[in-house]
Amino acid sequence: MQRRAERDYFQKAIGLPAGEVYVSPIELTRGNPEAKTPRVPVLRVATPVYMPDGHPFGVLSISVDMRAVLARIRSASLGGAQVFVLNAQGDYLVHPNPAKAFGFEFGKAAHVHDEFPQFAQIAEQACAAFRRLLDEMQFGVRP
Repeated sequence: MQRRAERDYFQKAIGLPAGEVYVSPIELTRGNPEAKTPRVPVLRVATPVYMPDGHPFGVLSISVDMRAVLARIRSASLGGAQVFVLNAQGDYLVHPNPAKAFGFEFGKAAHVHDEFPQFAQIAEQACAAFRRLLDEMQFGVRP
């Protein structure tokens, strides 16, 4: 077990009511430069754990390694079509030029609205529609 109280996903999860779940955006792990640990794309799912008296005890979290999922999406292009995956901010998670994927993690942000201004509105509408769908389904999932 490792201390993660300063991490964003922990802070967001610890404030949730019992039974609710926080799902993070896909991001890269911090890695360990000394050990030359690679940065891995992960999705974090977390929920608070409370003591019987109602006080917070901690957070139960699972980090899902997204490498296989993103690789499968990358290889799924049909007929030579290019595949792009975006986060809610329009940053690339998958791009035909691998240097543009997760550029925001390295201070080299590459956004869909910079490269394809005509698709920026479409991407924003799709993200908003997905958020509304989650809200309507009332799973207690908070982005």
